[in-house]
Amino acid sequence: MNFKGWGAQYKFNLKANWIDYSHARNIVSARLWSQMVETRHDYDSLAEEFKNSPNNGAVDGFPILVYCNGYYWGRYTWNIGKDAYLTNMDETLDTHCLLCSEDYVSSCFRATAVIDETDWTDELHKTVPTSIVTSLNSAINFVMSSTDEDFVNNIGNYFNLPSLIDYYIWCYAICHLDGLGKNQVLLTYDGVHWMASAYDMDSTFGLYWDGSKFVSHQYKMQSEYETGVHGSTNLLYERLGVLFKDQIKELCKNRSVFEEHEIIKMYKIRI
Repeated sequence: MNFKGWGAQYKFNLKANWIDYSHARNIVSARLWSQMVETRHDYDSLAEEFKNSPNNGAVDGFPILVYCNGYYWGRYTWNIGKDAYLTNMDETLDTHCLLCSEDYVSSCFRATAVIDETDWTDELHKTVPTSIVTSLNSAINFVMSSTDEDFVNNIGNYFNLPSLIDYYIWCYAICHLDGLGKNQVLLTYDGVHWMASAYDMDSTFGLYWDGSKFVSHQYKMQSEYETGVHGSTNLLYERLGVLFKDQIKELCKNRSVFEEHEIIKMYKIRI
């Protein structure tokens, strides 16, 4: 069945969001991300499969109350799963891939990846294509070994640069605690160029990872979380922030998606 325009599927996730009583952070953040994607200047040039995905490659869902055998189990969200239909991909193609990061070493572009669910997980294929391993490690090696000049001039050979800049801005704007570390999503439709996407955003808008507290409004993401807690910044976004500072500043301008009334409106819509 084609439910809510998500595509003809029979598999969905019920997510407990145990740290977020509002059950809104994950979905609202994803919708904000989708708006950023749609307002990107290169949107028309992106893969047709991506543009026809349910939420521009990001999770989508809505809150529900769950009852089972007459017992109330609590409030959940009915979500799109991390699967082929999330990104409108074809799992038979070696050029399509949906990767999710799992740790704070190789996932931070500081070590060779093996994609064995300890560093990155291939959410699309049962067996990771060799070409995907090669492609990701070529990108990681470029981030680790390129000169500043080479990084600026040739990053487009490995990544969709506008998506990286938008992801950097978005993570800081919504205080996505581990969005630059353990909790990243990378997509490719040609097996060569990788772009950022979003799935799990429970700990956003200042909520700590275990739901026990809120971080300070002066919180500095990489230095106070990735480095302060886990000892490693994300080298890709560290270099991006330094070498593309002017482009990041420029793309921060006139992005109505982050105006207060727009965020409040999105929360009203999704709760």
